[in-house]
Amino acid sequence: MLRPAFLLLAAAVCLLPVLGYQLYAPGLGSGFFFDDYPNLSGLAHVSDLHSAIAFITEPKGGPLGRPVALASFLLNTPSWEVAPADFIHTNICLHLLNALLLMWCALRVQRLRGDTGLRAHWLALAVAALWMAQPLLVSTNLMIVQRMTTLALTFSLLGTLGYLKGLELLAARRVRAGYATLSASVVLGTVLAVFSKENGALLPLLLLVLQATLLQRTVAPLGAAYKKWTLVFLGLPALCILGYILKLLPNLAGAYSTRDFTWQERVLTEPRIVLRYLSLLLMPRRALIGPFQDDFPVSTGLLQPATTLAALLLIAGLIASALWLRRRAPVYAFAVLWFFAGHLLESTIIPLELYFEHRNYLPAIGPVVAIAALALRRSSTVGSAAGASAQPAPARRGGLLGPALLVVYGALVATVCHAVAAVQGDKLTSAMVWHQEHPESVRATENLALAYAMMGNYHAAGEAMARFADAHPQDLGVGMQALQLSCFTGQAGARIAQYKAHPERITTGRLNGIICDALDKTAKIIMQDACPGLSRADFYWLGNEILKNKHIATGREVGYCANDALAMLYFDERDFAATMQHVEAAFSYRTYLPVAERLVEIPISAGRFDLARQNLELMRAKTPKNIFQAKIWNDSITAHEKLIDRLEKSAHAPASQPASQP
Repeated sequence: MLRPAFLLLAAAVCLLPVLGYQLYAPGLGSGFFFDDYPNLSGLAHVSDLHSAIAFITEPKGGPLGRPVALASFLLNTPSWEVAPADFIHTNICLHLLNALLLMWCALRVQRLRGDTGLRAHWLALAVAALWMAQPLLVSTNLMIVQRMTTLALTFSLLGTLGYLKGLELLAARRVRAGYATLSASVVLGTVLAVFSKENGALLPLLLLVLQATLLQRTVAPLGAAYKKWTLVFLGLPALCILGYILKLLPNLAGAYSTRDFTWQERVLTEPRIVLRYLSLLLMPRRALIGPFQDDFPVSTGLLQPATTLAALLLIAGLIASALWLRRRAPVYAFAVLWFFAGHLLESTIIPLELYFEHRNYLPAIGPVVAIAALALRRSSTVGSAAGASAQPAPARRGGLLGPALLVVYGALVATVCHAVAAVQGDKLTSAMVWHQEHPESVRATENLALAYAMMGNYHAAGEAMARFADAHPQDLGVGMQALQLSCFTGQAGARIAQYKAHPERITTGRLNGIICDALDKTAKIIMQDACPGLSRADFYWLGNEILKNKHIATGREVGYCANDALAMLYFDERDFAATMQHVEAAFSYRTYLPVAERLVEIPISAGRFDLARQNLELMRAKTPKNIFQAKIWNDSITAHEKLIDRLEKSAHAPASQPASQP
């Protein structure tokens, strides 16, 4: 018969996902965000297997395309643009799955450390519950496109589970099965994680951290064979990550040309940001938590601000102490090294934006383990300084204080989590709150404008963007959005006149992906004659000025979409020569399949079969190396060749003779 303690534990485990869902349920109304549209708009064209494969393999979201994550969005295809709650529901369920996987991993680690009792189960449950309810992770799960981050951790945790199972097999002297399980788990887990999001490549490095801290006594007896395996499957992939980072150094200046900070400023600023992440993981505060933090002040020197040097020294001290104490304080060492290793890619020199909460989705596990272990140290060996005893310590007076404090702390964390989710779940309220808290954040301003626009209040949306654009004239993305929305406020003529008076704002302004969506929508509004004050000639001038921008060589996405928008407008005017000129230019910036197909289809529509065949050869020469994309690309080439053959035969066929009269 099961003891009451086990029954209580089983009930708590079953209750965990239920409570987790209740914490996040108020956030189901979060809706779509700007980043969802450029990454997921292809769902609108998914109607069969062919179009589904095309969506999955489209090179968007990252250098590897993230096809595994994109495939998961097919589950919600019918809900695109009409039911964002369906996407968010899936995200929340994946988060709860990750919490259960984390609990399983924590339990297996405890067993490998020799703790097989009831206390190990409670520790694993505490780790999963605290991580699941972390307020800093709310935006990861309520922003639809961040499912990429969620799935990367899912496969990392599955890979970790397989790795732990492999160690168990080796400990049981099942050598062949153990190494096979270890190898397959690390390789498959890493590959699937990477194709969800690139930071999945950190799995081998994180496993090195795990075995160098919590599992050091487990792997020590495995001998030389295991050391060789570690070198090949964990050490070399970790070195490849460092090699990739070093490879970026020579070209960093150019990579940062579209940012409003240099790579040196990013390196100086990130320590302050990472320590802020850590403080919010340890003691969450709702007012400091939100998805739009791009107004974080940049460090321009070691003492500008003064906290820059202090942050650098503190991080160096934490990492050095963790390495020094990894044998005597393995839990502390694990928490520190896991957290900072988890930030190695996104919080160092790669030219990303400075601050995003979702970067903590994986690193947060480290601090959470330390909190749970510290609270339960009187009743579990996991928190002992040396980790020497393999058996649970006998109960001591005051042994319930730690668990009681953990319950209180967990309740505080859960309360803040629920409050953060509730704010984000109300689209307009959250947009107003975030904009009020971060008035200098371009993302918060864009989100406020989007919330107003979704309610049909285009005047308020236009005013919000116009105010920000006037205060930040060098931000060309904001300027283009303000111009687009000015079509609805009657201010389009005034805004384009400002640009004509100060064209340097266009030719020297900062480029970003926001420009693409704004140009596309503005061109479509002009085609509908719905933008008083902004003529086609004005748009042609604007597009060509953007193409003169001094950053256009590195801002290739903007070069592509500016040409694409110009081509769309020229095509609407039936200007064949200008249309082809800009379609060809767009294709030179980005070899997207839809652009390649337009290179063929527009000449076909004009009866220029010779040019269509010529462009088919150009299209064939640009066939992607990815086998799935190549298949779709070649199928399109074949279909267009057949179409041209059929049309040419039809054009040269003799006219039918009239029937003879009797």
